[in-house]
Amino acid sequence: MKKIFLFSILFLFFSSCSEMLLVDILVHYPFDNDNQKEYSVNIDDGMKSVNKLFKEETTNKLKDIIKSQLPKDFPTNFDINNLVSLQDLMNLISGKNVTKTITAKATVDGKTIEKTVTTTISLCDFPQQKTTKNDVIFMEIKNFDKFCGTNGKKGDKTQKPYLYIEYNTEPMQMMLSKEKDLQDYKQYLSKIYSASMNNLTLTLTEIPNGFSVNSQDIGKENTVAKIRADFFAQKLKLKKELNGTVVDCYDEKDENCKYKGVDDNGTITDFYKKDLSENPFWIGQLSADESGNMDLKKNAEIKLFYTYDGQEILQKSIKNLNFQLGIKSIIEIYPGSKIPSGVLTATVSADFYFVVEPLN
Repeated sequence: MKKIFLFSILFLFFSSCSEMLLVDILVHYPFDNDNQKEYSVNIDDGMKSVNKLFKEETTNKLKDIIKSQLPKDFPTNFDINNLVSLQDLMNLISGKNVTKTITAKATVDGKTIEKTVTTTISLCDFPQQKTTKNDVIFMEIKNFDKFCGTNGKKGDKTQKPYLYIEYNTEPMQMMLSKEKDLQDYKQYLSKIYSASMNNLTLTLTEIPNGFSVNSQDIGKENTVAKIRADFFAQKLKLKKELNGTVVDCYDEKDENCKYKGVDDNGTITDFYKKDLSENPFWIGQLSADESGNMDLKKNAEIKLFYTYDGQEILQKSIKNLNFQLGIKSIIEIYPGSKIPSGVLTATVSADFYFVVEPLN
């Protein structure tokens, strides 16, 4: 009994000493203070992606619409020009019909056959295209069913449709394992007791066109679009392909090894893929205030407002030393507004704070 008691006292003593020996490490980002870091969201690229995506998604439907205007003996395998563009879509969600002159073209026995027709389309011609997506863009025509009607029910033309767009930007990799005070901890991650990111600030240096932060504008004619941003964090791990299988890699000098975003099991995962309600990488929202609004003025500061467990998710990523941060821009475009354009650019600064056990 005395031995057990003595062991317990010694354990508590050395545990206390160990905790007393913990030291703080503070790393400021940008790591090179002379090299200001910027993060940008290219609205022009986003809108081009939406334009391309909607054209692709509506091509077959547009072919079906003009088939009745083509000669009965016209080849069924034909191509068309003058597809449904983003500008057409902007007119359609405003309740306008759009008239298009379209040339159908086919090749038979080496000869090109063409026929030009004029047709008028409305938003309700495209029920299957109310939601479209690819790896970068997700777009939904909100209020489509209310406006057009569904399941035999008549639509309500007072319900104004609008475009909801999610635009995934290129993740920003943070390689803290290369920092002088932390590089030795790369092999001893268990010695990192806690990690946090403090004072994250994005200062706007370039403002895109066509956006508003005023929620009162929504629903009014000739209003402008809105933008907000969700923030994500994820561990990075070296991976490479070996005999058709993706495996862990431990040599940064191996040109076949690339840092990839992974989940807690080390499996490569796209942190933008899942809905926010079940996304384990979503840590919060970037905005000027807790309402989620962006203050789109030059030199305005955008800060991070965490989700309930956002700080815990972020800490797991930072404790890995190598991790990535990503921004999903949410753009809402309302009837009567212009297509947003330009680039949103911001300088980025943050402090990474670690509590670690000294390495002897």
